[in-house]
Amino acid sequence: MKAARPLPLRRLLAGGLAFSLALLTGCWDSDPVWTDSGAGFDVPSPSPSQSVPVTISPSPTNPVESEEVTTPPVETGLLRYARQYLTAEQQEAYDRMVEAAAALESSFTWTGLTDQELGQVLRYMVVDYPEFFWLSSGYQTSTTQSGGVPTVTLTFRYTTQPQDVPQAQAQVEQVAQSCLSGVEDGWNDYEKIKWVYDFVVRHTQYDGAYSDQSLYSVMVYGRGVCAGYSRAMQYLLNSLGIPCTYVSGTARGGSHGWNLVMADGEYYYLDATWGDPIFTDSSQQDPDLVGYDYFCVTTEELTRTHTIGDDMPVPECTARACNYYVYNGLELERYSEAAVEAIITQAALAGEDAVMRFTTGAALGDATTILIQRDGIFDILARVARQVPSLNANSIQYSTDDDTYRLTLYLQYTS
Repeated sequence: MKAARPLPLRRLLAGGLAFSLALLTGCWDSDPVWTDSGAGFDVPSPSPSQSVPVTISPSPTNPVESEEVTTPPVETGLLRYARQYLTAEQQEAYDRMVEAAAALESSFTWTGLTDQELGQVLRYMVVDYPEFFWLSSGYQTSTTQSGGVPTVTLTFRYTTQPQDVPQAQAQVEQVAQSCLSGVEDGWNDYEKIKWVYDFVVRHTQYDGAYSDQSLYSVMVYGRGVCAGYSRAMQYLLNSLGIPCTYVSGTARGGSHGWNLVMADGEYYYLDATWGDPIFTDSSQQDPDLVGYDYFCVTTEELTRTHTIGDDMPVPECTARACNYYVYNGLELERYSEAAVEAIITQAALAGEDAVMRFTTGAALGDATTILIQRDGIFDILARVARQVPSLNANSIQYSTDDDTYRLTLYLQYTS
């Protein structure tokens, strides 16, 4: 992303816009796998946010009483996306493993699957159940053979002490209800997804020091990394009946996690972590600022910056109706002075910055040439200021994003 800079024009606000948006990567999503040798963990290469056990403690401002562990019903279908890619026998083992993990059993035994096949069942279950935040995808196995048929005992790895889980569940549920209680009857899928997305972004501060890969740190402490953002999104949206799963891969060279979500029967990608901007000048940090460049995007749009991992099959996402810019009439196929003026007017009436996205880099280039290099923006600002007298028509700052073809105009207002 280009750093925002002031326009080199006739009427200029002194000083540049002192921030740049850090797109957050480096979220580690590989849990160590136990070996049978007794040598301990087979630890992957170092990462700035490697998974470690989670310490549970009551929130001092919102204490909750300890409750019994909640055992969810075994579910199938779109809300448990990964399950469909297992064999029939693996699905049967998956269903029983859900019950064992919910009951905080120390191990799980199955006859007829190899240790690798049972390990895949665990990994897919962990993907499908973000509410099992106390359970790692790391495991240890022991195998016996009888008549050529393996019986495998898989020992779970818990990141939270079993006796602490009921209290931790209550803490998570308390925060979840503070979000979900704001959802209104009659909202469509887009509105529900945006509500949860805004909640998670505004509730959370990205913090690589929180290496917890579950939703717990994000939900309870409001701090975490990409896996936490994504699993909180998944848990909250699934609670609303919106199918959402966790997807891992890389983004700009770093490990990263995001979501695949279904809206109105179509799949989209969603990256809440990249909707939470980090300012290089912390004095300008705005906790309420939300970015929407990766809100319900297509595969083509996502893969300009993200590489999807091969953990499980994912669909080709082509729908665009629930994309933030499309849904709100902020996407333009080509530069149009009337369309740009309408977007600026709408933003000025709300006292906000004007954000628009173009469908191609060429269209974005045309817009910046006309508005910025040829001073066209000032004629538009002068007309809009007649409707919004508080708008400063004599200065403007802007930024562009060459990956998403977004143009942001930082409007100035007088008090």
